[in-house]
Amino acid sequence: MKAGKATTFMLAAVAVCATAFVMAGCGGEKADRATAGNMSKKAYINIGQIISSTGVAGETSKNVSYGVTTAVNEINSNGGVSVNGVNYKFKLMTADDKENKDLAGNAYNNLKDKKIKALISPVSVESCKEIEKTVNDDNIPMMIPNISSGDVGSYDNEYRVSMSDVQIGEKAAEYAYDELNVRRVVTFREDKYAGVVDAFINRFQSLGGTIVTNNTYADAAGITPEALEDLVNASPDLIFIPDDIANAADHLDILN
Repeated sequence: MKAGKATTFMLAAVAVCATAFVMAGCGGEKADRATAGNMSKKAYINIGQIISSTGVAGETSKNVSYGVTTAVNEINSNGGVSVNGVNYKFKLMTADDKENKDLAGNAYNNLKDKKIKALISPVSVESCKEIEKTVNDDNIPMMIPNISSGDVGSYDNEYRVSMSDVQIGEKAAEYAYDELNVRRVVTFREDKYAGVVDAFINRFQSLGGTIVTNNTYADAAGITPEALEDLVNASPDLIFIPDDIANAADHLDILN
């Protein structure tokens, strides 16, 4: 089965990081030259991934894990990566934090004991925050596949795959204004994605657009029939509701 767009993007991200992972794990060019004559053509680099099998982030973790696993399998099936004449393939190892930041440290230590050379971060902000300093101090490269919050990702060893909340909001505003020719927008603001909405509003208004109203909601059920009636009366060109993809169907059902 060929990877979809999201998986292909993850594959590209892993591939871009691969050489850095190998160089960091093997001590650089000098070490590679020293071992090139002794290693087989199927040398392996251990990559760790912290998953969340339970909790609100469970579904997100499942999707991210699928993407990472597919990416690693595709890289390996295409021969892996070659650094200074040595061919490397990846072994993916997992540990579960159960979306509990108090378990994230144990999950990381379990992977470190298995001699990982790189880490795919937990999907939750709190778990990532719990371990990121230690991972940086251990000089292990860490890829953050899904977190857009500015609360993580500031260490030199970290590579963020997704855009930040501010970048998402600003790019969405530019696309709406420049490409969709939108001028009047209704926004729905939920605490988790407040940074995205705020960035969207600021950028959209700076381009000359109008925010008709900015609604606050707790979840999909918070988009009430009364709120929808207000939308009709406001006659917006666009309704902007940043949220988890798992909630998209609920939003569309209500809006339809």
